[in-house]
Formats: sequence, structure tokens, C-alpha cells
Amino acid sequence: RGQCVARACSSAQHTHSHARTMAILSLAVKLSGFGVGYVYPVYCSLKLLDRKSNTQDDYVLWLTYMIIAFTMVIAESWGIVLWIPAYRMLKVLFCAWMVNPRFKGAITLYKKVLSPVFTQLSPSIDRTTEQLKKGDFAAIQEELGPQFAKVQELVKKHGPEAIERAMNMAGKGKKTEETKAE
Repeated sequence: RGQCVARACSSAQHTHSHARTMAILSLAVKLSGFGVGYVYPVYCSLKLLDRKSNTQDDYVLWLTYMIIAFTMVIAESWGIVLWIPAYRMLKVLFCAWMVNPRFKGAITLYKKVLSPVFTQLSPSIDRTTEQLKKGDFAAIQEELGPQFAKVQELVKKHGPEAIERAMNMAGKGKKTEETKAE
């Protein structure tokens, strides 16, 4: 009987030790992610502003990095990427690849992915922005086509709050008081 108690105690200590180790590892990943993902890039961006001679690649690297980093923040806030196993660790590695002077992954990503997509979409975005500034919603509807009509239909059917409710449900899985009542 004494051995059973000792084994149970040992098992509980092992479980507690494992939980503590996992908590420390989780904190280490979060801190390294914060350092690699935000502190270092902000520091380098500030240095870029202070230097008198910069190359175009310097600007492309840090602007692209900031665009991607904040896109990831938006995806995280909407809960889009958090379901990916080991996401935080993958994010740290991805951010390190993007900013590492040896790899300059952000420049590669810009040249191979972002620039072609932006070049294709930019004219439409510019037209839509100009139309918004003028208040020309008919032209926007024509530019955006069926997507705009679907949004209008949703608002007509469920009211303007429908957009907010949909965003809340798509986001962090939270439901507004109105959706709970339905």
C-alpha cells in the first residue's frame, strides 16, 4: 500500500513538473515571438528612419514585414490562424526568416507574392477609393459587383447590426447579446 501511495505522489509530482515546464516553454515562445515579431522590427525601422543612406531593399524589407506582421495580428484577432497546431512557434520562425539579414524573407515574399497581387488589384482599389471619397456608391456597386449586392441584401434583411454580428461570430467566436437571443 505504501508503494501505491508513493507512486501516486510521484505521478502527481511528475504531472505538476510537466505542467510547470510547459508553462515556462509557452512563456518563452511568447516572449521570443514578441521580441522577434515586434521589438526587433520596430527598432530596425527606427534605425532606418535615422540613417541617411538606405537602399530600396531596406525599405521593402521593413515595410513588407510590417504589412505582413499586422496582417497576422488581424488574422489572430479574428481567430483565423490560432487553430493551426504550434502556430506561435511557427510564427516566431516565420518572423525570424522574414527579418534575418541572411534570408531577407520579407523581400522574397514581396517580390514573389505581394507585388504581383498588389499590381493586379491596385487599379480597382484606387478606383473604389476615389469613388468612396466622392460618395459614388453606384460606381462602387458596379466595381465590386455581386459582393456589394450581397452585403446590401444582408443589411436590408437583418439590419445594419447584421454586419457587426457576423464579424463577432467570425472573430473570436463571441456572440453578441442579440445573437444569443435568436
